[in-house]
Amino acid sequence: VDRFAGRENITIIHAGDHATMESLSSYDRGKRAIEGKRYVLDIAAANEGWALLNAPFIYYNSGQAPGNKSHGYARNRWDPARHITLGNHEDRITRAEEDNPQAEGLYTLDHLDYERSGWIVHPFLEVVNLDGIAYSHYFVNNANGNPISGMIETRIKSVGTSFTQGHVQGLRAGMTDTVAGRRRGIVAGSCY
Repeated sequence: VDRFAGRENITIIHAGDHATMESLSSYDRGKRAIEGKRYVLDIAAANEGWALLNAPFIYYNSGQAPGNKSHGYARNRWDPARHITLGNHEDRITRAEEDNPQAEGLYTLDHLDYERSGWIVHPFLEVVNLDGIAYSHYFVNNANGNPISGMIETRIKSVGTSFTQGHVQGLRAGMTDTVAGRRRGIVAGSCY
């Protein structure tokens, strides 16, 4: 918001896994590691963090930030397009709902504040194409259903287009020339 507020043609993409949902981890089910982890606490923590992430938008649009009319400047509301591609951690909610049909409504993505705060929510593994770039939490090899992995250049060739994804901790970026032109790839799965 500090850098881009008020500009046109800005799109913000969140690559998912904002909600870790440790209480629904299939790796910890039936083990001591699951003790003390609760669904309602995971949802509360995710929504609290989401509120912090969105606070600058709210503050800017409330007219309290520099540039409002009280400082002698007219300023329009700023609502850039915001997309979130749900990650495998949010997908834990979907899987819990599918695995426990008797608990329908108890586990639901609607508990997360993403859509209510103006973000466009894309299901886990959906590929979103915006301005010639493909976005997803991660990309899947259609031949075997496994996540596309490896060196960034290999990923670019496997995805087949310029892309940005999350999922993997750290930052990897690269570029390669193909017969279809130059393609770029970014793997940005952590925000510390």
